[in-house]
Amino acid sequence: MLDQIIKGHCMALHNTALLAQENTDLRAANEKKRQKRNRSNRQIPCDSGMTVEEGLQLVQQLDLLDEAIQVDSHTQSELPNQAAEQATRAPPRCSGCRETGHKINVCKNRYI
Repeated sequence: MLDQIIKGHCMALHNTALLAQENTDLRAANEKKRQKRNRSNRQIPCDSGMTVEEGLQLVQQLDLLDEAIQVDSHTQSELPNQAAEQATRAPPRCSGCRETGHKINVCKNRYI
């Protein structure tokens, strides 16, 4: 009876160790996918070859331009006096007689 208890305990410990290892593997794979998803995939526009230093300078210039555009767009959207225009909708049109002003459930030509 004691041997069976010991054997069951050993099996539970092995299962726990296997599950812990699987959990760490899944966490590592998830972290790798997250880093890949966040990685930049922008390409540098260049017709001819360039050196590494030229490429780094171009990337820094592009980053500065992106930051400037984001700052400008935020300042324009936060204006308090900006008028919010609502889009005007067309009046309802009947799908039976195609006249504007009513819908098919109140159409006078529905049962004719």
